[in-house]
Amino acid sequence: MNGWEPIKEVPLMLEESEKNTLEAMLLATSKPKRTKVKLLDDPVNSPAHYTIGGIETIDYIKAKLTPEEFIGYLKGNVIKYTSRAGKKQDTIQDLEKAQWYMSRQIKELKGEAK
Repeated sequence: MNGWEPIKEVPLMLEESEKNTLEAMLLATSKPKRTKVKLLDDPVNSPAHYTIGGIETIDYIKAKLTPEEFIGYLKGNVIKYTSRAGKKQDTIQDLEKAQWYMSRQIKELKGEAK
């Protein structure tokens, strides 16, 4: 061969239900080596473009800010998504994003965030 070994495992950051769905999809294919599996983009909880480079953007931002600055960042995003809801294509999605940032802020303040 060319000296390269095929990748046996690729670490993915998925919720448990997503892992089960992905595993079922892979097991259901007759030729998994030739089958491409595209994970559905979740534009609210984990947009695909936020993980380019192997790290969630929110995790990178948190690592670069002080805890107080990060809370301010989360608070600012709640304001941003709430105030622009209804001015773009998807009002519900903007409100869900505001809710996501508020939930994350609560988890951070309770010490429950990853």
